[in-house]
Amino acid sequence: MPDFSFEAKEQRYHLSPLSLGDMRAFKEWVQLKPWFALQALKDKIPAELFEPESKRILSSCMDKELTESSPEVEEAMSTSEGITQLVYLSLRRNHPGLSAETVGELLTTRNLPEVAEKLMACSGMGGKKKRDSADGSGDDFSVGVFYRHGLEAGLTPQQIDEITLPQWFAIAEASDTEPSSSSSSSSGTMQIPIDLHNLTPERAASLGFIVATPKKEPPQA
Repeated sequence: MPDFSFEAKEQRYHLSPLSLGDMRAFKEWVQLKPWFALQALKDKIPAELFEPESKRILSSCMDKELTESSPEVEEAMSTSEGITQLVYLSLRRNHPGLSAETVGELLTTRNLPEVAEKLMACSGMGGKKKRDSADGSGDDFSVGVFYRHGLEAGLTPQQIDEITLPQWFAIAEASDTEPSSSSSSSSGTMQIPIDLHNLTPERAASLGFIVATPKKEPPQA
């Protein structure tokens, strides 16, 4: 049996396959990164300037249409920050008490490549190949389309979220027909509504987002 675990700080951590829900959460994390970056500067910006700018950036993030195969999302998956977020999403199933910040402390430049490789293998992404879509773009079998079909089949959003990537890849490979552009939504976004209104750093943290907190500078003498 392959070993999809790693040791850090004298403790062993067990990775689990990423699920569709995990990938949706990762997409949301990428989508909201500009807003999170501003939240980290909240204590350094006057309130009368911070509040309108926060609303403006959040609105801009909400207007951006991303899917799991968007270039921004795929690019984030190759960064150390993005890999840390994916590792956190994978670990929270077997280690529910683990926070995203703690995962960031477990990963170093020395063990990150090995952990990332194990995560990709565990999730069936090591040898994943793109399939040719109906329009010839080569995009993967759309997660958004899969959600819509799952809902139409009577599955709940939670049941669809729990489908692991290896299971999803198997379903995609077994599909006899390629999803056409007419079968996807007009916007190409997820079919599960994402409520980003009234988002706070606390709520974001509860969803598993990494929220950077700047160290407070000591008062000047």
